[in-house]
Amino acid sequence: MRLRDRLYRPIGLVLLLTIGCFGAPPPNQEPAAPAERPEETILGEPTSTVLLLGTFDLGGTIAADANAESDLNNVIKRLLKFAPSKVAVDETLERQAQLDKRFTLFRKGKLDPDPTALDRIAMPVAAELDHMRLWSIGSEPRVSGMRERVRGFAERSGQSDRLNGDHVQRYDRWFAQQRQYQTSESIRDNLVWMNDRRHLLEIHGRELVGEFDLGEEISDGDRYVGPDSVTEWYNRHLRMFANLQRLSVRDGERILVIADIRHIPLLRHAVEASPRFRLAEVDEVLGVPRGEQRQIVPLL
Repeated sequence: MRLRDRLYRPIGLVLLLTIGCFGAPPPNQEPAAPAERPEETILGEPTSTVLLLGTFDLGGTIAADANAESDLNNVIKRLLKFAPSKVAVDETLERQAQLDKRFTLFRKGKLDPDPTALDRIAMPVAAELDHMRLWSIGSEPRVSGMRERVRGFAERSGQSDRLNGDHVQRYDRWFAQQRQYQTSESIRDNLVWMNDRRHLLEIHGRELVGEFDLGEEISDGDRYVGPDSVTEWYNRHLRMFANLQRLSVRDGERILVIADIRHIPLLRHAVEASPRFRLAEVDEVLGVPRGEQRQIVPLL
């Protein structure tokens, strides 16, 4: 017998004995599933919850809809169930004193409210919860006027046509259609579909066409004049988020932010990325099931 056969024969016997003792697995049996890996907890759980409610000018809806007041009361009632510990609005910190005076007049019943989300939604919610103030989180960007300067660049460089290109025109038609919906559908339905994630992405896309397109194929110093002009918008919202973050002074804060819908995409991005915050969804708070929501209309 060759040496190789003498070495391998004992190994084969051991394998046969092992299979005989423990049995081979049934031919159709699925392999055991691996144990579930526990979720990573390095960052810990968020300590505060934020509801971002993007709004619009309520004047047209209130004037056109006989049920607008009832609908507004329904929205306020559902926001009260969210039970915010603070209500934040898009007013600059420099205007906090004026905002305090206006809210004091509202609480005393001495204010004739304007058809704005500030007067018709934010103030009633905060007053009903017996809050003593609304919180300003608005901010101007570090550098202002970049959009105006970039339009001058467009004229000098022969790129003015990019300011009104195909995508810009499609956005103009899209926004016009949205204004029609704001006078033909209820305030609650408008708030739900406007705050839909896809809709917010479409809104933010306007910042990435038009002015953003300027500077391509120009000298190195001007090549990014379009993108650089949009950083003004980003900087403004990073400052707003910093102000929002400073409101979360204790665990369990529930902060309702009410601002024009244009501000919500970048604020939402920051809230979703932050380890401090958990995001509450508008459709869940306002109680409009997804099957009953109007579909988001693509760019026209």
